[in-house]
Amino acid sequence: MATTDWENQESESVEYLSATDDDKLWALLAHLSGLLVLVAAPANVIVPLILFVLYKDKNRYVAFHALQSLYFQLAIIVVGVLAGIFTFVTLGVGVIVALPVILGLVVAGVIYPIIVGLHSHRGEMYEYAFVGELARKHMGLY
Repeated sequence: MATTDWENQESESVEYLSATDDDKLWALLAHLSGLLVLVAAPANVIVPLILFVLYKDKNRYVAFHALQSLYFQLAIIVVGVLAGIFTFVTLGVGVIVALPVILGLVVAGVIYPIIVGLHSHRGEMYEYAFVGELARKHMGLY
């Protein structure tokens, strides 16, 4: 792996993170791992977690995208569980609200990781709404 100018800095601007083609591929795979929920549910969280742990000290570009993917997948799980609880607590009447939320989560959970993954594969520091800023702050990127 080539040494880049940002690896030795504590915090830097998001725009200055650069990446090799391999880094871009790993970032793409971190985002696309969210689609594993369709095949093996825990893998959508485990894969980005593993990538983050492996790359957090080696490559901040890959680590940032893996962390974003992890946060996004966890957010989808939390909102889905809350929608389910809401339906249960309201004795099924809440399904009127919960069903569109759950359908939206399914669509967002499939389409959004593809969009963000493609941007990351182009070397862009594209962020998920809401969780992107959280991942950026966790990584010390400003």
